[in-house]
Amino acid sequence: MAFIINDTVSADDIQKVIKSGVKQNIFKGSEIFDVYQGEHVEEGFKSVAFRIKMQDETATLTDEIIEQQMTSVREKLQKAYAQISFRE
Repeated sequence: MAFIINDTVSADDIQKVIKSGVKQNIFKGSEIFDVYQGEHVEEGFKSVAFRIKMQDETATLTDEIIEQQMTSVREKLQKAYAQISFRE
């Protein structure tokens, strides 16, 4: 998941919001794999990309379940950070 967010927001804060958006029984962690500030990103903001790990120990995760979880994460991030914009 990649998005542009205010550069004062910490990775730890973002990770807490991501974790709150995924069902805890399938959340296996999240980590930053890219941060960019510069051309094409407004001053005072940064582009951040997170890898979100999900696994269900008792069933196969379907595309539908994963999409529901990702939608929940996006909604939680939008609620927490009004100026966030998601990258496709």
